[in-house]
Amino acid sequence: MTTIRVMTYNMLHAPGDRLEELAQVIQETQPDILACQEVDDIDGLMTLAQRSRMLPVIGHCNMPESEPAPEHVAILSRYPINRLVVHPCDTEAMFRPIFEVWIQPPNHQPIGFFTLHYRALPGPAGSNFKMREVGAMMEVLKQIEGPHCVLGDFNAWAPGEGDLSPTWGAQLPDDHRDAVRGPIVQQILDGGYVDTWRKANPSPDEPIGTLRGRNSRVDFIFADSIMASYAKESRIIRNPLTERASDHYPVLTIFEI
Repeated sequence: MTTIRVMTYNMLHAPGDRLEELAQVIQETQPDILACQEVDDIDGLMTLAQRSRMLPVIGHCNMPESEPAPEHVAILSRYPINRLVVHPCDTEAMFRPIFEVWIQPPNHQPIGFFTLHYRALPGPAGSNFKMREVGAMMEVLKQIEGPHCVLGDFNAWAPGEGDLSPTWGAQLPDDHRDAVRGPIVQQILDGGYVDTWRKANPSPDEPIGTLRGRNSRVDFIFADSIMASYAKESRIIRNPLTERASDHYPVLTIFEI
């Protein structure tokens, strides 16, 4: 049996002045696969990967969401990388691509990891940019065969989570506000994917937020039916170190294959 530790982490315009903290988070959590969002400094990411003894690959952004930060996505791996594809998808709606990376763990067929960072900013009213993002991703995933995970910062809540008050997002376009409050994640669940943290924590006793200072879970590790059957544990890494390292907490799922 092979244990694979998979983590997703929005690193807040990484590494910035937090290289030491981010390296320590990786050292303490020991992921085998790490999906990174908000990678602004590629040289810094190379240093972080070297410090972590992991192989880095980068999916360059389609366009910056906020100047001058490019906010690329990346994957770091302790295992060999077989193949990677950058899917720009709907470039009018999406600041970042869907980054597809196939990784070869020991004694198993390759596993696909699709990392993403959905937009935080609303588009023009009626543009439906948020739902266009998830629709474009699901079109990519329809073509995929083999075990895989979909992970990253979705900037959206699972159904029934987040701020459900009638006044939340009153200043936002209705299409953006409505999409954030369940339909994005629901479309992924309807596509046959499993929210691995929720599977492992059906009735959590602790705060479920992945955004620092807010009980708002927007970072997910979804698994197809094959990978979901291997998921044994999942947790949100909250401690004094992750409080300092980013404005998001990392999410870790442990698979036993």
